[in-house]
Amino acid sequence: MRIGTNVQSMIGQRALTKSIQDAEVSSLKLSSGNRIYTAAVDPSGLAITEKMRAKSAGLSQAKRNANDTISLLQIAEGSLSSVHQLGGRLKELALQSSTDTLSDSDRQIANKEFQSLKTEIKRMQESVSYNGRRLTDNGGAFSMQIGVNNTSNDKINFDMKKALRSLDQLGISSTSIATRNSSRLALGTLDNMIEKVSASRADLGSTSTRMESAINNLMVSKEATESSKSQIRDTDFASEATNRATIEIKKNATMALLTSANHLPDQVMKLLS
Repeated sequence: MRIGTNVQSMIGQRALTKSIQDAEVSSLKLSSGNRIYTAAVDPSGLAITEKMRAKSAGLSQAKRNANDTISLLQIAEGSLSSVHQLGGRLKELALQSSTDTLSDSDRQIANKEFQSLKTEIKRMQESVSYNGRRLTDNGGAFSMQIGVNNTSNDKINFDMKKALRSLDQLGISSTSIATRNSSRLALGTLDNMIEKVSASRADLGSTSTRMESAINNLMVSKEATESSKSQIRDTDFASEATNRATIEIKKNATMALLTSANHLPDQVMKLLS
């Protein structure tokens, strides 16, 4: 028995210090919810999850981009819906002027409305805009970023000029109902115009459906990314709570042993007495 150096007490102190440190680490994990509460805990895990965090944020923004694109397409489709209605009125006026129950002066009056409606179609097609940009500017070309990388698969491109067609593209720029013959010639042209507008609306609708599918895919990707990040970074509370209980038991046992080790010199005194 020695009293110069209490080795057992030193061992107990070291073990107690380790238990206190483990308890502090466990408290940090439980209070923050993060297993990797600092880079020193798991450097590689931290690097991986930070990439996943950035990807998750990118997926959220890509989803917003796709939703904004749907809004843009809805605005364009709404304009074409008005063009459809005007096309129906043009066809009605052409039919009215095709019959001989109208005089030439009556046809001139009808033609004024006919030409005015054509001008309105031209104005609507050229003025429709989204977020301050006219949809027919810059050739009507749009490139939508709906992915997190710079590849062709992360973009959807479409040409708005093909949807918002000019009067020449619709084939009605030179139509007139000022005479019976010109009115009858306009009937087929107007049918073709209405068919083209219908096709354009169908194209916009299919692109909107494509965007909705892209949004669903982005949501699935985000869920998978967040799940993977959680597996690496988040605290498993059930496991950590069990670990914390074990640490507390070890700490209490170490304190009891340290108390006993600190009383060893007293036994030497009893031996001397």
